[in-house]
Amino acid sequence: MSCTDDNMSFHLDEAYAAAVALNNIGVSLLQRHSFRPAIAALGDALAIMRDLSRYAVEESGKSLHPRAMGSIATAGEKLRRARQDLANSIVSSVGKSGAEIDFCLLAENEAATVVVDALKSQSVFTKNTCFLIRIETFDADELVELDLESSVILQNYGNVYKCLALLSEPNKARQHSENAFKLFNLAFSLLRGQCEDDMDEDVPSKYLPISILILRSLVAFAAILELNEQAKVFDSHMSEFRDLFLEVEGFLAESKCITAAAA
Repeated sequence: MSCTDDNMSFHLDEAYAAAVALNNIGVSLLQRHSFRPAIAALGDALAIMRDLSRYAVEESGKSLHPRAMGSIATAGEKLRRARQDLANSIVSSVGKSGAEIDFCLLAENEAATVVVDALKSQSVFTKNTCFLIRIETFDADELVELDLESSVILQNYGNVYKCLALLSEPNKARQHSENAFKLFNLAFSLLRGQCEDDMDEDVPSKYLPISILILRSLVAFAAILELNEQAKVFDSHMSEFRDLFLEVEGFLAESKCITAAAA
């Protein structure tokens, strides 16, 4: 690999790490009701992930689509700005009364536990609950989970507009609801193929539970926007993925018991 390729790989690794950090900062800003900075941070994270997806990994080396250089080159600047926004932010309680938001913060690998608990008790799935996902583990040398991490960013991004819809007056709430619906729909579209294809053991613990959380939001916003047919379709997907998730989780739990007994 040439010196240029080494430098390019270094910048890609940095950009990947910056996108992850921007997602997590966006989550923190959202928890503080700093909506505009949260939108900026998550939007920047998404732009970097989009451009990283143009990056082609080949056996002979690594090459980068020329159009991807923009956000890659400015990733550090975006991250510095987001960190400054976080430092300047304070916890806010703006919005209409009676619309208190319940933030449920979790890491990617905790989504399965949350979904299992939620399926046992629907009280976890209240209309004012926002599931915010931090990306805690990633391998910047292996750009293999861009779809998963991009969907996490989109899911968090959608929750910004969900909060705005909950806290806004009716004349503004609909536009925020439409934005939330579009973002959740994009998030689901990235994961749907992974969930429906032949799955390896990593899929149940990563793709399925996050997809279920996203589908929950899609069903809710389709109903709010009176998209009744789409609400039915998303509800059907959620039931299908829920059953598949529980089936695979049960299989994995049984396998662990057998392995433990054999040991």
